[in-house]
Amino acid sequence: AFGEWEKADFAPEKDFLAKLGGIKGVSAVETQTYTLEEVKLNKKDAKKAMENKEAEAEKAKADAPKPAEDPAKKLKKVIKEGGKRGVEIEGAADMGGLQFFCTSVDEPEGDVELLTKCVEAMNAKSDPTEEERKGGSGHIGKMVFSV
Repeated sequence: AFGEWEKADFAPEKDFLAKLGGIKGVSAVETQTYTLEEVKLNKKDAKKAMENKEAEAEKAKADAPKPAEDPAKKLKKVIKEGGKRGVEIEGAADMGGLQFFCTSVDEPEGDVELLTKCVEAMNAKSDPTEEERKGGSGHIGKMVFSV
């Protein structure tokens, strides 16, 4: 494959390099050819290399993006977190008389629409007869962060 590319004058590399050189402020464009060679390892080094490769594969698997969560379940989690945070803010305001509060929420994960739903849940009127109170901090100014 390389030989064929070399015979074709590394097309379209020549055009690409010319365009790079034409960019204002670029004073030099260089290329370099390198060769990959097979390396023979002894058993000990080969075993160590395999262990490293497996560890990297495990890490890559752990770092892989999670499958998308069901939007309805996500919204439910967002509203629940907002309701709980609203109760916490209301409690802090009742104890200390604060008017403004800065906080962060995890579930919206930076999604502005979900963050809005979360804040709406914080501001929802609290029903004191419910077993688990939600919201209740509509009278308090908030700065809410989500990443």
